Amino acid sequence: MNDQRVRKKEIMQNLINLHQLTFEVTDDCNLCCRYCGYGEMYMDSTERGKSYLNINMVMPLLEYLTSLWTNNVSDAKSPITYISFYGGEPLLNM
Repeated sequence: MNDQRVRKKEIMQNLINLHQLTFEVTDDCNLCCRYCGYGEMYMDSTERGKSYLNINMVMPLLEYLTSLWTNNVSDAKSPITYISFYGGEPLLNM
């Protein structure tokens, strides 16, 4: 039987070479777009709430990743990490 556990070294390498990090900053939305995955065109979608991601929850992760990226060399072809913001409507949580 093979040991299928993820090793600490693998996790670290993946974090050092991270290509994209996406934050869902809110699930609130002030629009009613038909094409939205939570709109009238889709069945069986859950009700969206009004939760907001607090910056104090994000900062420890960003500080940790910044330290990791500063102190380790990426072996990725393009050592750029894109940070994106997702929502509902992300601009409702500036």
